[in-house]
Amino acid sequence: LLKVGDLYLRMQQFAEAIATYDRVAQYYSVQGFSVKAVAVYKQMREIIQKHAPHLEDRFGHVVPKLAELLTQLDLRSDALAYYDEMATRLQTVGRDRDAIDIFRKIVSLDGSNPVSHLRLADALARVRDFDGASIEFGMAAEILLRIGRRDDALRVVERLLQYRQETKFARLAATILIERNQPNDGMAALTKLQVAFKENPRDLETLGLLARAFDVLGQTAKAVEVQKEAARIARETNQRDVFDALLAILVQ
Repeated sequence: LLKVGDLYLRMQQFAEAIATYDRVAQYYSVQGFSVKAVAVYKQMREIIQKHAPHLEDRFGHVVPKLAELLTQLDLRSDALAYYDEMATRLQTVGRDRDAIDIFRKIVSLDGSNPVSHLRLADALARVRDFDGASIEFGMAAEILLRIGRRDDALRVVERLLQYRQETKFARLAATILIERNQPNDGMAALTKLQVAFKENPRDLETLGLLARAFDVLGQTAKAVEVQKEAARIARETNQRDVFDALLAILVQ
């Protein structure tokens, strides 16, 4: 069959050549010769790209099969490249939901890479699945924080907040801003904390961040008043350790 395929190729009968090679690749795959199957599928793909791009839809299974076989062989970087090609092509032709399935496979293979989660988040946002997008944006932000890329994490959290005004991420954005402490960061932190404060004005974590934001802005009197309120709430709710800690801060 390989020789027949080679002869078709020499005669420039590309459809027949690819179809024949396809039979060979399927045989190798079924028999467990994954490396040989990959080599044949790559040859088919090269022929399509160089000589017969019009056959790409007819042999649309070639790239997915390559990615699948490479995953089985634990050649993840190669598999990811093919999955990326598939997802990009699907998005180009408007098949966004099919692209999401591919992006999910990419995340399963490369879950520690924030870019994988970001691309899935963007794809979900395109189909207005904002809940799903928020989850993926959140995961990307957490990974970025773990590897010390705080500015990038902040940008991701701010994108997330465009879709969902969630207290958890509003506080996270405020924390990054306060710790960064660049010009205007204190005011930006206060703006982010409005979401959390409106949801629960008695939350001690939110009040602590508010006090820190006022301190960054040089508004010490306001910071003290917020800490007093937090201390009162801690006493009322019998959180003695928290109350003692807040009292020590106030005395200082």
